[in-house]
Amino acid sequence: MNVVEIPWAAWYGDEQHAIAFPEDWAVSVHAMRDRPGMPSAEIEAAIASSVDWPVLARKAKGTHGKVAIAVDDLTRPTPAWRVLPSLLAGLKRSGIDRDQVRILMALGNHRVLVLDDLVKKLGERAASDLCVLNHSPFTNLAKLGTSPYGISIEVNRTFAEADVKIGIGCVLPHSHTGFSGGAKIVLPGLSAIDTVQQFHQMRPLRKDAETGETDVVDRDRIRLEMHHFVQTVGLDVTINTIVNSKRDIAGLSIGDAAEAYQKGVDLARQVYATALPDGVDVVVLNAYPKDTEFYQVLNAFQIIRRTQKMIVHEEGTIVLTTAASEGMGFHYLFGPEGRRPFKFDPQMFGGRRLFLYSPTVATSQVQSVFPTGAEFFRHWNPLVDRLRVLYGGSCRVAVLPCASIQTASDPTES
Repeated sequence: MNVVEIPWAAWYGDEQHAIAFPEDWAVSVHAMRDRPGMPSAEIEAAIASSVDWPVLARKAKGTHGKVAIAVDDLTRPTPAWRVLPSLLAGLKRSGIDRDQVRILMALGNHRVLVLDDLVKKLGERAASDLCVLNHSPFTNLAKLGTSPYGISIEVNRTFAEADVKIGIGCVLPHSHTGFSGGAKIVLPGLSAIDTVQQFHQMRPLRKDAETGETDVVDRDRIRLEMHHFVQTVGLDVTINTIVNSKRDIAGLSIGDAAEAYQKGVDLARQVYATALPDGVDVVVLNAYPKDTEFYQVLNAFQIIRRTQKMIVHEEGTIVLTTAASEGMGFHYLFGPEGRRPFKFDPQMFGGRRLFLYSPTVATSQVQSVFPTGAEFFRHWNPLVDRLRVLYGGSCRVAVLPCASIQTASDPTES
């Protein structure tokens, strides 16, 4: 058998999961360029040298100053526990006590985090010693006006009223904003449900059918909206992580929300770059490291949606794989019971077959998102048997192990 091990179950073991194909099939693995994880000493040095500590100390206003640190949740691979010790040490050297610090879990429209989740994300000491609060998109909100595009600037009140505001997130490919990171920790991470809904109505235009060019002006408009938003709310420092294929920190971009974000995107394009195949029979898109819940499997589509390169031929099959360690998952806006439930359109991929593989969710749950045009498997072998019926003994398979964060590399690059 052709056995391929794919990364599996972010935050729930970060294991290797074996998927097997017939021996006579041509199977290739298309990994991202990647980069080793940063040693702790390098992380500490990067944070110590990139933050204007005297400015933060002045803003903290002595013993009564409030410091709010926004951190993303388990749907994102950010290893905040590797960043927080150096950040807290820098704050302490600046005369800012831990009692002044509030950590806000920037959940956006996701579920709240319990203690076990917080230990995973923040580390045991931070989770137990600091005041950690879950953001709610419905309560404890402050309205600070309206954006140039008519979006209500309504955010977490604890964050809005803090003297020092810091964000810890991750630069990842994102269908709405191009890349996540920077200001996204506030919009939508710490925003009201109405604000988030308005923001997501600013959809980027698709690629032009003739030229194949993305309407970057429209996406730039979305980013400008985000940066205006955080200028109004306040965001002193962003710590953007770029992760590698093992969910470790491959790089950091720290500083002003807009400048650090762009530097982070430049680095992310290098780390996540992948040489893509073309015209294969089957492509396996693995959702790691955004595979905590089934609903996040949609992120594995992003590399096809961004490039408009289907990878498989017209009679080919796209296979999505996800550990979905938490089961179906939850989203106030786009979930099956949210305000704007997402329904998969099978025409999105020009009629190509779509198979879904996840051992943890029920068929009825999958059908709430993929009502038609998809076949679902809880076990791998029946999926392969189905592919064998379609392609016989001659099948070309391409596997993308971290499809939710991989990007297409420039073929002219070495």
